[in-house]
Order: sequence, then structure tokens, then C-alpha cells
Amino acid sequence: MPRIRIAYEVWTEEDAAGGETDTKGWENEEGIDCTPDTYDIDEGIDTPVKNAVHQLRNSYTTEASSSQFHPGVWYIGHVNSYRDAEETTYTYHLDGFTAQEEEHIYTTMHTIL
Repeated sequence: MPRIRIAYEVWTEEDAAGGETDTKGWENEEGIDCTPDTYDIDEGIDTPVKNAVHQLRNSYTTEASSSQFHPGVWYIGHVNSYRDAEETTYTYHLDGFTAQEEEHIYTTMHTIL
């Protein structure tokens, strides 16, 4: 099953000053299933690749982990909390896609980012 697994890290000012954070783990270790359902297909999202791109776009990803494609590239999104000066970094990891599908996702996302 092609899916996107999501990890997170929360960084405070103290963590940044110390160079590491203890607040990290999986937001969704099992992952979001990218197999299109009836709703997706009705919206024109008829392949797992299109669904993965849709999910990544809606997750506010801002960059890929590499400027060159290779299997295993992951995607990064940041959320800032101005109230308590924390930044949460989410990383989105493709799982169950072929290398060719990953490259197609990368190429599509890279033109967007």
C-alpha cells in the first residue's frame, strides 16, 4: 500500500540553543494511505502518485530533503507557534512507492516548491 508516513520535531528556543530536541517522534507512523478512494477519483485524483502530491501540497511542505532526486527523498513542512516561540517541523516519508513513482512525485513537487 503506497502511503506517506509523518514524523515531527518540536523546537523551542532552549532546544535550538542546545542543538537538539527531545520532543520528536511519529505523528503518523502507519501513514496516510495514498490509494485513491471514490471521492479522490471524483476529484480527478486517480493514482497513488497524484494523491501523494495532493497530500503533500495540503501539508504545507516547503522543501525536499535533497536538491537532486534519489529514492528515499522526503519532504519538510514547518509550523511556527508565535505564542510560545516553538517551531514544529514535520517530515513526510514516502513508503510503498516504486522509485519511478517517487521520482514523479519529486519532479511534480519540485516544480511547485
